[in-house]
Amino acid sequence: VTANKMAARQLLRGALGLQSRLAASTVVCATTTPGGVFFAGLSNRRLHHSLHRHHHHFHCIAGSITRRHRSRSAHTLSPTLRHVIDSAAHGQEDEGGIQGEPGSIRVQGWVSARRRQKRVAFITITDGTASLQVVGPPELCTADVTVGAAVVATGSIVESPGGGQAFELQCAGLEVIGPCDHEGYVLQNKRHSAEFLREHLHLRCRTEEARALARSRSGLRRFLQDYFHDNEFLQVDTPILTTNDCEGGGDVFNVRAPADDAKDAADDRPPFFGAATYLTVSGQLHLEVMAGAFPRVFCLGPAFRAENSHTTRHLAEFYMLEAEMAFADLDDNLSVIEACLQSALAQLQSSNAKDLEVLHAANPSTAPEQNLLNTMIQRPFARITYTEALTAIADKAPQLRPLSWGIDLGFEHESWLTKHCGGPVFVTHYPATLRPFYMKQSETQQGPQGQPVVDAVDLLVPRVGELAGGSAREDCAVKLSKRMLEQGLGEEYGWYLDLRKFGSTPHAGFGVGFERLLQLATGVSNIRDTVPFPRHAGACRL
Repeated sequence: VTANKMAARQLLRGALGLQSRLAASTVVCATTTPGGVFFAGLSNRRLHHSLHRHHHHFHCIAGSITRRHRSRSAHTLSPTLRHVIDSAAHGQEDEGGIQGEPGSIRVQGWVSARRRQKRVAFITITDGTASLQVVGPPELCTADVTVGAAVVATGSIVESPGGGQAFELQCAGLEVIGPCDHEGYVLQNKRHSAEFLREHLHLRCRTEEARALARSRSGLRRFLQDYFHDNEFLQVDTPILTTNDCEGGGDVFNVRAPADDAKDAADDRPPFFGAATYLTVSGQLHLEVMAGAFPRVFCLGPAFRAENSHTTRHLAEFYMLEAEMAFADLDDNLSVIEACLQSALAQLQSSNAKDLEVLHAANPSTAPEQNLLNTMIQRPFARITYTEALTAIADKAPQLRPLSWGIDLGFEHESWLTKHCGGPVFVTHYPATLRPFYMKQSETQQGPQGQPVVDAVDLLVPRVGELAGGSAREDCAVKLSKRMLEQGLGEEYGWYLDLRKFGSTPHAGFGVGFERLLQLATGVSNIRDTVPFPRHAGACRL
């Protein structure tokens, strides 16, 4: 520990260019990792804020700081606007300088706003990573410098005397390399409704809110993957085409080859894949295969459901984060779900703070729930059983649709439970009749009249409802075979039964709806606005 603290202080001193040595008490605790030195705590608040400003050296997350490793591989791409602005903030020479013209740089992007005055012109350009104000003579605003046009500007980065930005480009020259037809361009420098933008999906990503959402989506995906990689989970690419219906609900898309449709009744050739084939609804069963060789596995990929739903919480094509763990039970499942969500949301809140501000401001109707992000990060999730949930609803929410034991919770009940519990809540031990065949029957819980329940869980959150679901998996071949027979499952699942015959372990897993998690984090009211190209009942544009 002492050696780690010493290394940490040396790293801090070098990164910040400090001349004097740091006191031994500066670093509360630190540990070495394959990625550098991890600081679990800093005693000096001013030093901590200084590190946040030096984020080209460090990555600061929820009070912890890790050394960033940047790729040094050579490329010829021009620097992004974010890189240019960050370099200016840290007093560095930018890599995008023009040869033979010290201090002059070249930037490129799309015009998002323009303003021409008598003696000066202001043009705002953006490239999706940041925005930069370009200042120059009125002649800059030529007729072809319109909102949406692609431009290249040259000049010098200076501190901005005006408000709203720290730096601006004193422009020496501007070239339009991609004109934008002003008359036909539907996006202007104003706010457009979500419904209008869904009608113009090929242009929606150019709006400020869509850019903020795309960055948040990319960040959240990366932070979730970081959690699993840091905890030694193996990432697996599960197939999109499959011959099984994991959820057993029947809402699957059938996949057929042209040759299959061309066959007549007398043609006895097998279908293209040799059996009925579907778009996957879950990677779980394939992850269970891999969990027979690796103790922890996960995937983050597309799933498809042919559910004719038109709510603000459903898509026909969506992404699922799924994990399977060997040598694990239901309690382990709940622990990992809570930890991975809290870790990813904390990193998103830290790294994408400005994006979240933009999105929350654009969705004022969700303002009452925006504090939920802090609640999810800072507090343990509540836990109740299905039976306890029904009792609470019957005693304290008589206005809701009555539920008898064995009936699944509806969205109205899920919403009430999250309010009753003050935030996210795990509901566990559902009736066996409500859950798929692979879930393990509980050895400690049962219904009020001795009915069997399974070691299953749903994570309910405000506004979204069910965010995650999982269970301990049945690891006994005899019990699983009996359950499969009861549900009419035949030889096509023989391979799944084999997993219980050859080195089976107690294991558990779960799935998280990625778009619903993004909806929760950003305050976006309609799930169709969390993906660039939404697919749902009645719509598959582009």
